[in-house]
Amino acid sequence: MRSVLEKALKDSGYVSGQLYHKIEAAAKDAIITDSRRQRAQDEIKSLGNDILHDEWMTVTEQDFELSHRYAQRILEDLYDDRPRIVARLQALGRLAVTTPGGSPSAS
Repeated sequence: MRSVLEKALKDSGYVSGQLYHKIEAAAKDAIITDSRRQRAQDEIKSLGNDILHDEWMTVTEQDFELSHRYAQRILEDLYDDRPRIVARLQALGRLAVTTPGGSPSAS
């Protein structure tokens, strides 16, 4: 779930810094809610970091379900109405504005 979150944020123009900073920036830009920001930090990033950096650990079904639920909600925020989100991200300078042919244009 941590990897999914990081890739979705990168796809949305949050490319620099650690995952913590990408999540914070998406919330500051109002792309995700403050509640989702907190859950992403507490449930998704923390569990992913524990798995990535600590000794072997068993992930409980409850831990997985909680992480999965919030990753899914954030993905829905980012992709259910993607044209609107892309327009907002472009207005914020997070994503390049593209012409109808798909190439970036000067904005």
